[in-house]
Amino acid sequence: MKKITLFLFLTSMSFVALAQNKQQGMRWGGGTDYQRFNWGFSFHSVASSFKVFKNSNWQDENLPINSEHKLSSITSPKTYGWGVGLVTDLKLNEHTYLRFNPNVLFTDKQVNFNKSVDVTDGDGTERTVTKSYFSKEVIASLLELPLTFRYTSERRKNYAVYLLAGGKYSRNIAPKEKLNNAKLPFNEKMIKLQPMFFSYEAGLGVDVYFSWFKMSPEIKWSQSVGNVLDKTQPNMNKFNTPIDKLLLRSIQFSLIFE
Repeated sequence: MKKITLFLFLTSMSFVALAQNKQQGMRWGGGTDYQRFNWGFSFHSVASSFKVFKNSNWQDENLPINSEHKLSSITSPKTYGWGVGLVTDLKLNEHTYLRFNPNVLFTDKQVNFNKSVDVTDGDGTERTVTKSYFSKEVIASLLELPLTFRYTSERRKNYAVYLLAGGKYSRNIAPKEKLNNAKLPFNEKMIKLQPMFFSYEAGLGVDVYFSWFKMSPEIKWSQSVGNVLDKTQPNMNKFNTPIDKLLLRSIQFSLIFE
């Protein structure tokens, strides 16, 4: 996924360089600034992870970990995904727009259950290291419905900077067969997201005007509101019990064409 992010970044920079190398007259940009309503499409690369909140007795939970040591930490490494979507903008005034950007993101995540163990180096030195004894995948194919306000600066020739902020509704649309824990052995049970949740988000971007369209590289940060961990059947999945709640955080880079 890092390669996809790099590709999107280099593509956007290539378009910007192309615009700079051509004549610097004011370009029409497909007339998007002169319409009350306009639409486009978007491509996304996203990096996400969980902020893990643990229960007070999280180290005492009886997890199937073959070690005499207790849990030392529960972590969520950054994982990468991608997505596509549509964009619709409603012009409220000269600089303010209401943006609706429905998209689908394919962005599985991960939670690691770690233990500290003592090891001896070749020279006889003893030290404590942290090892991941269990790594649980969190399957997430998300339908997202963001609604944001976008404030755009004055246009400078063929460029304009904008800020945006708002919220989004997310629903996990992964196939139910993939999310079914009932028939899985104890050690193979998954950590599951709630089927739907809300997040708030903020970001910035740059409008680059071409003759017949406008392209916008954009970066956006978001965090879920409340717990996204599905704990509806805690007795069915012991991997849930050390965790009090999970907050989903993500940074998304997008290329938007209007």
